[in-house]
Amino acid sequence: MLRFIFLFAITTSLTSCMQNSGGDHPDIPTEFYIGTYSKNNSKGIYKAAITPEGKFKELRALMNVKDPSYLAKAKEGNFLLAVSEQEIGSLRAFMINGDSLQQVSLAEEIGTHPCHISIDKNRNIAVSNYSSGTVAMFRMNDEGNLTSMGSLEFKGNGPHPRQEAPHAHSSYFLDDNHLITADLGTDKLWISRVNNGESGQNPEISDSIVLAPGSGPRHMAFHSNQKWIYLVNELSATVNLIKMDTTGTAFSVAQEISTLPDSYTGENLCADIHLDRSGNFLYVSNRGHQTLAIYRVDQQNGRLSLVGFESVRGDWPRNFNITPDNKYLIVANERSDNLVCFKRDTLSGNLIYTDQVQVPAPVCITF
Repeated sequence: MLRFIFLFAITTSLTSCMQNSGGDHPDIPTEFYIGTYSKNNSKGIYKAAITPEGKFKELRALMNVKDPSYLAKAKEGNFLLAVSEQEIGSLRAFMINGDSLQQVSLAEEIGTHPCHISIDKNRNIAVSNYSSGTVAMFRMNDEGNLTSMGSLEFKGNGPHPRQEAPHAHSSYFLDDNHLITADLGTDKLWISRVNNGESGQNPEISDSIVLAPGSGPRHMAFHSNQKWIYLVNELSATVNLIKMDTTGTAFSVAQEISTLPDSYTGENLCADIHLDRSGNFLYVSNRGHQTLAIYRVDQQNGRLSLVGFESVRGDWPRNFNITPDNKYLIVANERSDNLVCFKRDTLSGNLIYTDQVQVPAPVCITF
């Protein structure tokens, strides 16, 4: 059962933190938020900035909540959402108020181990719950209050020991009416019809895309042409190119490519995936090989070709993100407690190390 608590006065203050994101001002540092696991003396949600030279600055703790392992910002930028990835999971909505976060809403008992948040332009929210294999749906109003819009529950399993049951790892809005969910436990991408903010209409599963057995689909990246989806498979260490038809309702798997060198024989679990802002290059993180795999995107057919690999200079790169100006890529290395910044070569896709900073158990970066 979902429970909601609305809070209007839980505020943590900061000092001397710049309010501008820097995206439209090249000489101003770009701010971002960091989600962590509650270990290694972590204090929950952090904030930092990256300078135009690719150096970290102004790292500070913002809000001490339990296991805020995934963060997302509303399109307008005035609300920050955070899960608490625990057995009894929850979702919090914070108002970004200058140099502070003010918690305005809390949804409790949303599922087991929530690990991903998507929010669309209408502030419809999908939270993927890994251990319960469910997706909890919400709507957020202009004040940041959360209203439950039902949930999705998946069925099935797979051949890998970790695929004993459904494990919803991420969900994304395809349009106003459809959601796609990566289910690591069943080797499927579930397509669901969602209620688009209309209360009383439960979301429902309408279709699925079947992947190779033991793939373990985890996260997706969407090309701006709205025709190509790139899916990283955690267990098989592969990336799939999935093509959508012009209606956005028919899908086909067009390519599968490894995230590892042919010579590598060690253990590896893939984690995150992102396209650069131009759509010319794709990056994938390897936990075990401890690298980012770099691919060039063929702009004619969407197919990937390997450019190379870059060491993450740390251990267990669970998450990474690219700055809004497309110049830098920041990696969160969970087990080595560090963020690492690379400058992007926009012509080749290659990465050049610029800086690193210590952060306890970092697992999410949000601009």
